[in-house]
Amino acid sequence: VTVDGGIIDGNQSTDHGGNVYIVNGATLTLNSGKIINGVAGNTAGNIYVFGNFTMNGGEVYGGSAKTGSEGSFANIYMVQDISGGNQVNFTMTGGKISGYVSVFNYGGTAFNRKTAVLNISGSAQITGGTTNLTISNDQLLTLGELTEGAMISITQPVDNAFAENVADSSVEQFFASDSGYDVVWENEKLYLREPAP
Repeated sequence: VTVDGGIIDGNQSTDHGGNVYIVNGATLTLNSGKIINGVAGNTAGNIYVFGNFTMNGGEVYGGSAKTGSEGSFANIYMVQDISGGNQVNFTMTGGKISGYVSVFNYGGTAFNRKTAVLNISGSAQITGGTTNLTISNDQLLTLGELTEGAMISITQPVDNAFAENVADSSVEQFFASDSGYDVVWENEKLYLREPAP
């Protein structure tokens, strides 16, 4: 599925993926347009992906996800398809993912399984929420060349590296979602850490 303009807005699901649900290794490519304000009864108000998501432009924001009194992964949730063994790939070269609406737990943009492959380059922006890019402790983000305007807000992991083999200049385009932490470059790796006393 390729989206070249238009708006997907305000759809609802009682389970996952209020606006878009991609399964069985399928691919969603967003070149322009908006995917916004989806509501899910479980996870991923906007986009739930068992497969591949490429974002070259456009916007994703305003997702809401909840399960009873709990919510999780409000905008985008990507996870390996355990039943079919499909690899999850997320490639972002442009566009903007923003906004966080969740009753409980993590929201924003979430990739929480070590099998997911995250590739970010170009003018990509992930920002604007209380919780933004969350990565599990055993996951590394693959960074390409970031251009002017790129801005990535990182929420977790804390203390573990979330990217490696990166130039020290890349740290300038990352910032912590929580003002109590800093993004630090050390030995060609990026970390989210509490400031040194």
